[in-house]
Amino acid sequence: MSIAGDKFVLIAVEFETFGAGLPESLEPGQTLIHLEAGGMRIDGFAREISDLRYLIGHMTQHILYIADESIPLDTLDQAGQSVRFILRELNLWKRLYFRGT
Repeated sequence: MSIAGDKFVLIAVEFETFGAGLPESLEPGQTLIHLEAGGMRIDGFAREISDLRYLIGHMTQHILYIADESIPLDTLDQAGQSVRFILRELNLWKRLYFRGT
């Protein structure tokens, strides 16, 4: 995932096993790579996404890594709920305010 302006840009996806969520075929320009540690990665995406929504898992622990912080999503809400991420530009005063809360 990368950022372009006010959008997220999906550039690759990783899967641990074949199953639900894995596309049945690749789109033009995409490549499938089998990872040494197991699983696979599909490279070659260039999809702009205005917001990201993640379902907080009951059995898996999703973690948001941002800057030097690790934030388990289940600390934001209960399992089964979804969290939404959007990009927003903040001025210096708002950054200072939100950093302290």
